[in-house]
Amino acid sequence: MAGGAAPACGLDGGKHRVNPEIKAQRARGEPSGRAESRQGNGPGASSKPSRQASAAHPGLSRAFQAFHRPDRLKFLCATSPTLVVVNAKHPANSLKELIAIGKARAVELTYGSAGVGAATHLVGEYFANATGIKMLHVPYKGVQEAVSEVIGGRIDIAFPPIALALPYIRSGHLRALAITSSARVLQVREIPTVAEQGIADFNYSIWYGLVMSSKTPAPIIESLSQQMQRVSKMPEVIQQLSELGLLPQREVLREFDDYIAREVDKLGRIVKLSGATSQ
Repeated sequence: MAGGAAPACGLDGGKHRVNPEIKAQRARGEPSGRAESRQGNGPGASSKPSRQASAAHPGLSRAFQAFHRPDRLKFLCATSPTLVVVNAKHPANSLKELIAIGKARAVELTYGSAGVGAATHLVGEYFANATGIKMLHVPYKGVQEAVSEVIGGRIDIAFPPIALALPYIRSGHLRALAITSSARVLQVREIPTVAEQGIADFNYSIWYGLVMSSKTPAPIIESLSQQMQRVSKMPEVIQQLSELGLLPQREVLREFDDYIAREVDKLGRIVKLSGATSQ
């Protein structure tokens, strides 16, 4: 569950960027503690990690326990919905048509991901279970490769984040059938959600958050918490996140704890359905 975000939500195409104000604080010699960025995926349905999640993937439960400490700073920076995309020449022109094709075909639809257990793998398993169609998972080294394979017509579907898929959608190489968030996103407001196309309550996003060492002094945790909430409201930060296809979030401390617990519960169920196992 590691990687994907930088302190103070300063994201730059996957590279770490420290917000200028916090950089200035460091230059003045003021303590800032040590922060770790984390990434997870898919909102869930309960406030506590379920036994099912732990049984399906013990690593998820261990990850939650590492997060779930009252003396740690936790801040949810942003979420990133994924898109359901097919080749522009694919016979499915809508999500309903894709589902109908999947149910009618003798051969399974194929979808690509960034690898077994990756966010783009789990969303595919979630989608297959929710729609009742069988899909064959084809893992790649990265979701970019999966998208290339869809463009080349070698697999049917991929679930890339908005920023990756948008150039290919605009150029006419890909067709976006749906977005996996619970509501439409301004950047791609013409793309309907999975839920509004008949798959009730479908909601999946990759999340980016920041967690600080439990050894950080309480005054620094409190100070940085306030700073991050303030910085996350800055128009330039919101614009930068939006340009990357991310939806700004501001959940902190207990709120983020609850969010992570829901993630663990839902991801555990998806992992169990997928048959993936921890290594």
